[in-house]
Amino acid sequence: MASHALIVGGTGMLSGVTEFLSQNYDTVSAICRDKSRINSNFKNINPLILDYSYYKYLSKSLQSGVEEFGNIDLVISWIHSSAPLAPIIIADKINSYNTPFRFFDILGSAYANPSVDNSERESKFKELKKLLYRKIILGFKIENNISRWLTNDEISSGVIEAVRNDKIETIIGTVTPWELRP
Repeated sequence: MASHALIVGGTGMLSGVTEFLSQNYDTVSAICRDKSRINSNFKNINPLILDYSYYKYLSKSLQSGVEEFGNIDLVISWIHSSAPLAPIIIADKINSYNTPFRFFDILGSAYANPSVDNSERESKFKELKKLLYRKIILGFKIENNISRWLTNDEISSGVIEAVRNDKIETIIGTVTPWELRP
């Protein structure tokens, strides 16, 4: 059976993850707004050119990708807060094909804010029976008592490691102490 991964946000900070997927999956569907941003050296890429905030087209593009390349068994999702429904639309659409799949939800450091309750967001994913929800929180680094954001290479390496280890929750870098966040 052919393997099929989906990556959202894989042309910027996650381009290393896209390369990893292209080397390890038969097909990688990549949601992006600009096809020219996909590295032409990556093999097996099925570009889904769209703005994921257009929810109607998002669902239709996913359906086309599944019809052409088979069910998706892995999702790597980095979606900006400007499209809050996009992650659940993606998860729900893939869940409708009745094949188990892992969904790695990449979240910015603000998700780790100790004063915010994010349980409602996660509960939407837990309702989907075929979805194996995994959360990746992007933190920061502290070096010589100075904090900085993660580099693209650090983020890609951390996401790849999370996929390989298949942990339910991964924090790349640190999110504590919160008050040292850059």
